[in-house]
Amino acid sequence: KYRGAAPVHWAIAHGETKTGVCTMRLDEGLDTGPVFLCEETGIGPEESVQQVYDRLAEIGSGLMVKTVEGFLSGTLRPTPQDNSQATFAPILQKEHGFIEWTMRANEIHNRVRAFNPWPGAVTKFHGGICKILRSRVADPDPALRSLGQRTEPGTIVVSKRSLAVVCGDSVLLEILSIQPENRKPVAGADFANGARIQPGEKFQTLMDN
Repeated sequence: KYRGAAPVHWAIAHGETKTGVCTMRLDEGLDTGPVFLCEETGIGPEESVQQVYDRLAEIGSGLMVKTVEGFLSGTLRPTPQDNSQATFAPILQKEHGFIEWTMRANEIHNRVRAFNPWPGAVTKFHGGICKILRSRVADPDPALRSLGQRTEPGTIVVSKRSLAVVCGDSVLLEILSIQPENRKPVAGADFANGARIQPGEKFQTLMDN
């Protein structure tokens, strides 16, 4: 389905629940050649791109052996792809990781999973760049949702044990791990305690003034 330089990254970023490996005959196009064999694997809702890649590497090695065996025995025939089902997966650029808090919480969460370690899901706080390493869409607690509906996207919500951010759909995204600029990664709650975040403070998109 995804063709290009970063198919697994974009599959996760778009919230796909499965991906896979294919062996194909090369032609002049970009991943457009006829396919010999394919094998799918699921993408868990909390899985990072590295976790998925590790599993695909194991699947791919076995699939290559099967392809070579079938090719040598003459039992394998390539099948043309349906080009109408293809989605372009462009090479990752730095700006792809800029978090826009007006997006839905689940969309941002998917980008955190997809873009770690590169280009990283990044935001701005007190003039510095912070990389969000792990996140979780907060449980749909009525009180928290009510808070989100009354608060602008990007607003930071701190409790004793958690750090969360209001997203564009009024749902909170909990920040489990964050790396401030030129510092080591820390838990979200530890970052909140160290930064002494004040009520109403916000994370900003890197493109914001």
